[in-house]
Amino acid sequence: MASFRCKLCFKDFTTLQKLLTHKKNKHRHNKMVPHFYSLVQPSSEQMSYYINSFIVLVKKRLGFSRHAVGKKCLSIETFPEHVFVYFFKDEETFKYSPARHKYQCHFEGFAGATRLKQIFCYDYWDFR
Repeated sequence: MASFRCKLCFKDFTTLQKLLTHKKNKHRHNKMVPHFYSLVQPSSEQMSYYINSFIVLVKKRLGFSRHAVGKKCLSIETFPEHVFVYFFKDEETFKYSPARHKYQCHFEGFAGATRLKQIFCYDYWDFR
């Protein structure tokens, strides 16, 4: 019989659904990445490449017409794990789901735009 273990508290569950429910109830705002020690710090070349990629992705996805106003969701699946963690691990909205092995970080409004400008050292990422 398969067993699903919570990587944060090491509790075992009989189904993935029970593990996901546990994670949602007990570890909703988890910032700890259990395998962080094994992630390699990205090189400066990697950082530069992914900063440029992120800027291009944002400019393509966000749209800058007056009809495109509102909340936007951007999924970055091309970032290697260690690069994403390095960029966003210290952010207030950073979350990690060990059950799904997914990371999340969100930025909202003017404060979010300002913070992204600081992280990526690029003042014009939100302009076309």
